Amino acid sequence: MKILPCTRNHVAEVVELLLGRRQGADAAERWRLAGYLEEVYFDNPWHDPELPSLVCEDANGRIDGFL
Repeated sequence: MKILPCTRNHVAEVVELLLGRRQGADAAERWRLAGYLEEVYFDNPWHDPELPSLVCEDANGRIDGFL
């Protein structure tokens, strides 16, 4: 297990983590959530790269936690 700073490259996996296999979560919903996460966590004026959100990566390199 590794704790890493969350980057834009992690967004798709974070979307999958948050939505999982939820019924009714189609591609459009996943795309909207990805856009929202990028806006909130990377594109807002208060974004501070010195205080990043974090992801937890399991032994297989998959994201299994987001903070």
